[in-house]
Amino acid sequence: MAKPVLLTEIAEQDLEFITDYLAENWGIGVSETFLIHFEKTCDNISLNPRMYRKIYHRGNVRKCILTKQNTIYYRERRNKIEILTIFDTRRNPDNIQGIITQALK
Repeated sequence: MAKPVLLTEIAEQDLEFITDYLAENWGIGVSETFLIHFEKTCDNISLNPRMYRKIYHRGNVRKCILTKQNTIYYRERRNKIEILTIFDTRRNPDNIQGIITQALK
């Protein structure tokens, strides 16, 4: 049974930043294509939340590579899936631990 997918405030900000960046630098079409790909990936996670590798056992956090530049970190809850962040892989990878810890609160 599919679970609803919800975005944390951090993930919502990430998604807005990414789509705005794509629209400004590559055009509306690229931004819309990214959103479609994001939504399809969320649908897949909703149907099979354990299909991606668990990376943090504390908090049950999993990692899904969305694009070469973006990775989704999420956790499965009893009745929903929470997208914690959409991390730009070009950023310092040491920052992800702090971002996830903040999103888990």
